[in-house]
Amino acid sequence: MRKIKVVALLLALVMLLAGCSLVSPDEERIAMQVVATVNGTQIYNYEVSEEDVAASVQQTLYYSGMSENDLTPEQLEETYNDHRTFLLEQLVNDEVMLQKAAELGFVLTEDEKAEIMVIAIDYFDSVRESIVAQIKAENAEAAGEDDSDILVYEPGDDIDALLEEQTTTDPAVLAEAEARLQALLEESRLSIDIYFDYLCEQELISKVRDYMTGQAEVTDQDAQTWYDQTLAIQQEEM
Repeated sequence: MRKIKVVALLLALVMLLAGCSLVSPDEERIAMQVVATVNGTQIYNYEVSEEDVAASVQQTLYYSGMSENDLTPEQLEETYNDHRTFLLEQLVNDEVMLQKAAELGFVLTEDEKAEIMVIAIDYFDSVRESIVAQIKAENAEAAGEDDSDILVYEPGDDIDALLEEQTTTDPAVLAEAEARLQALLEESRLSIDIYFDYLCEQELISKVRDYMTGQAEVTDQDAQTWYDQTLAIQQEEM
């Protein structure tokens, strides 16, 4: 399966949740331009789009407490170039590892896939819960209410009933959260299936790393040498 840049998509999703705008992709960009070749497998320009680069840059700036306005034009251009190179190198690195996994015959068991699907579902549930909390805070602010989780009660009140009421989310809020989630996923081009495939690929890559580590312990460097040489060649070509 072709490698999909889920890391960049996740960064885009984070930035959209944070309310940050992304740079619109250039519709005229030549999406099918080959930017790297890994043992015959081509990586195309659309896989490192300007939207993905912008999401990565803005996520970094956001967590640094900065914005693009804090950088000079030269610094901003260098930052974009660095992130573009990093995303491309990640694609090449993952493709090299996935090819090695196929060469070694590594596959995931059904139990491993089931565990990974649970992780994927949990991730999307956490995003949905974040959106629910965001909507509740917005509604509380609009109504001039306190959105804290402190339970207020009078003597003689049914505490269990109050707790259940406090933790029950309005169906309208849930519906709004689901609509926002779907809009975010559409804008970030992410889905649970894409994320699941990405996690499966990362698990295979982890298996290859474990294999290479095990080989190194018994002084067999074939796997490590193959990886280093292949990656060096691809980086030089880029």
